[in-house]
Amino acid sequence: SPKAIGFLAAALLAGCGGGSSAPPPPPPYTDPRAVPATCPAVVLQNGGTSAAPDPSGTCVRQVGLSGLAPVGPSVGWGWIDLGVHAVGDVVPFVVPAGTASINLVEQEVGSFLDLVSLTFSGTTVTVPNAAIPALLTDPGGAVIYSDFVAPPNDGALSLLVQGTSNAQAGTLSYPNTSAALARVGTSGVAPGTWQVTVSDYAYECWLLGHQVPPPLAGVTCDPASQRSDGRYRLFVITRPGSVGSGTAHAIPDSGSVDVAIHIVDAPTPVIQVTAAAAPTDPAMIRLASAYAGFLAGAGICLGTVTFYDAPGWARGRFGAGISTQDDGPCGDVAQLLATSVLGSLTLDLFLVTRFTDPATSQGRTVGLDGSVPGPATVNGTVVSGAVVSAEDLGAGTCRPSLDLTGCGADMVAYVAAHESGHYLGLYHPTELSGGSFDPLSDTPRCECIGCGFTASQCDPRTGSGVGGEKCRQQKATCSGGQNLMFWLFDPSTSTGLLSPQQGLVARASPLVHSP
Repeated sequence: SPKAIGFLAAALLAGCGGGSSAPPPPPPYTDPRAVPATCPAVVLQNGGTSAAPDPSGTCVRQVGLSGLAPVGPSVGWGWIDLGVHAVGDVVPFVVPAGTASINLVEQEVGSFLDLVSLTFSGTTVTVPNAAIPALLTDPGGAVIYSDFVAPPNDGALSLLVQGTSNAQAGTLSYPNTSAALARVGTSGVAPGTWQVTVSDYAYECWLLGHQVPPPLAGVTCDPASQRSDGRYRLFVITRPGSVGSGTAHAIPDSGSVDVAIHIVDAPTPVIQVTAAAAPTDPAMIRLASAYAGFLAGAGICLGTVTFYDAPGWARGRFGAGISTQDDGPCGDVAQLLATSVLGSLTLDLFLVTRFTDPATSQGRTVGLDGSVPGPATVNGTVVSGAVVSAEDLGAGTCRPSLDLTGCGADMVAYVAAHESGHYLGLYHPTELSGGSFDPLSDTPRCECIGCGFTASQCDPRTGSGVGGEKCRQQKATCSGGQNLMFWLFDPSTSTGLLSPQQGLVARASPLVHSP
């Protein structure tokens, strides 16, 4: 899996300028949708210049701490610091009754092997040395997650799905599948002593070479990738539920999230809005308003938006644009995300001038998330936040209502909301190839084979992929283009809708607090 899931805008969009006639409206959307929240006005404020220190060319690999108050290992909800452990360690932790969700965050503190090479089915690939637990079991001994068991074709039947691999820091979130949401139900996550096995891909490679029989048949690793010396700081973050309140699920029906927007402008300004001016700037006000509307579709209210100017060193390094070519912990994206506000309970979005990667036949990159899910409440890591292009911010003319065909601020808001969805634990309902899907049963799908695409379009080697047009058709296998989390932004198709289960997963994040 890629380090992070990028978001593309349709290749035909050079911007959001006016002058062309609006496309015909899409057909009525009939897929299930979450109940939107009714929210108070958003608060916009100036946070000044970010205090992120200049790393002077070094690769920042700091361990981020949660902004939540620490709690004891068996008392109440919140942030439990389980300390530093070696790969292979089995670590117990206690989940109190009435818990809506648990999040495990693993951060590397030693060895720093960023890439591993493995071979399966005759194909050798190099992937990030994912910081990922090998096993998670509940108090009854049931396996909630195993990194040695391939998930079923329908991930909705799994109890936990992890779809991205990230060196240095990784997160598991439960529940994030249909089966898990049903299992949690109205009573909450099973209380008692859970166990997690600390691991990374290098350790799993070591097991492949030293354990008989090997845990994964037919898979081998390069000898240099076989390492058993990884050490990780392990956090557990629990979120209280609405157990006993008469609601339809232990995950609360609504909540709020606070956001930090970092303006990473060029030394010669391109975005041309400072943190001080942002709360009264028309484009930023429109961006925040549209963004709030998309979040409300998941039952989440946007609370406070704090604007920060990137420090001078960051503007010099990242202001001309962001490259995604290096997806490791020392690449542009990771090092920018590491400047997120330490100790803050915010979802951090970095507004950059552009992505420097060239456009492809599928489109151009307009957003990139650090990981899915992100380490909610834990800022300062190399995956703490998302990057959003501001290239279209001032384009077009904005009508009073949401206008994704002519208003650049609305488009940027859409991308920001999509990346926020990833950070809160949501995957693409359908991936570009049209052959893999998110782990939720109520999200619309656009299956390549069943939607009338040609064989070359269904072959991921051609790069054609599944576009938005056929994915708005109202057939069981040919919808999803209107969903906020669809992999492609296409103003003729996208509307930003979310399903009830998507809303539950997003509201289960520890970043979402009581409204």
